[in-house]
Amino acid sequence: MMGQKPKISIIVVNYNGVDLLKECLESLLNQNFKSFEIILVDNGSSDGSVAYLKKYFKTVRIIELNQNLGFAKANNIGIEASLGEKIALINNDAVADRYWLKHLSQAIDNDTQCGFCASKILNYWDHSLLDAAGDQLGLARAYKRGHDENDGPKYSKYENVFGACACAALYRKSMLEDIGLFDEDFVSNLEDFDLSFRAQLKRYKCVYVPDARVYHKIGETKKKINWSGRLTYRNNKLFWLKNAPFPLLIRYCPKVFMDDIKLLYGSFRRAFSKEPQDSFRAFFTIVFANFEVLLMLPKTLKKRWAIQKNRIVTTEYILESIQIKKK
Repeated sequence: MMGQKPKISIIVVNYNGVDLLKECLESLLNQNFKSFEIILVDNGSSDGSVAYLKKYFKTVRIIELNQNLGFAKANNIGIEASLGEKIALINNDAVADRYWLKHLSQAIDNDTQCGFCASKILNYWDHSLLDAAGDQLGLARAYKRGHDENDGPKYSKYENVFGACACAALYRKSMLEDIGLFDEDFVSNLEDFDLSFRAQLKRYKCVYVPDARVYHKIGETKKKINWSGRLTYRNNKLFWLKNAPFPLLIRYCPKVFMDDIKLLYGSFRRAFSKEPQDSFRAFFTIVFANFEVLLMLPKTLKKRWAIQKNRIVTTEYILESIQIKKK
């Protein structure tokens, strides 16, 4: 199955997911497409994941980390160790259709301008519901296309989208070498959207491949960590500050911060009525996230300078290709 130089390297990041590994890895080993390797990066699991892998999945390359370094860094470590000319990412809480890799590979090979592909990600427990059909940019915020919508004709055609959810995606390694890997300061949450934005700025197309199906056990990985909400608030601002051309930054940043004011006000009011504990937690999550943005601002602006200096598209191109719209 696995040649000396595989065409595709599949990377799975795992953290205390021993209960998820069997179904995920068996779906990969059962792929109709054969020229691939599987690299599993274990983020310092303490649940026996590595011992389980060594016993039952001997063909999987295992990279053991001593601690949880986050989704972004773990994927980067896997990418740097990969042999394939293309990189497929899949969550450990996802199960791939038998033809998933074949359809992604065909789509990217059929279009030389395509730098990466998005899968059709369906709800594992209800296959009629979508989790994501690629990523889209709203008013200064990232959205999963079709999230919680019924699957149907609208999401059954190949089309260009803004980006790919890293839960299940395929990337040309040459594109990643050009634009850079995942931003490790993001840790997790929206690191894939940040990468998609950087790809768009270098005119790489993302193709949504509806025949490349993956079934996602939504939330199974995130419930094992306790900083997901804070990172989402924080990273939403970071990806925008880093990547948006200046006219868009001026136009849409006020929207981001006005949304925060509304959330803070709503959380503060609820704290004195219903569910005070959860309301206070939400309030301080937003406060701490914004404080982190301020602390990271000098480093973020340095990254922004490099990204904007090297982008090759106009602001008008970004507006047309991203199709910014209200939620």
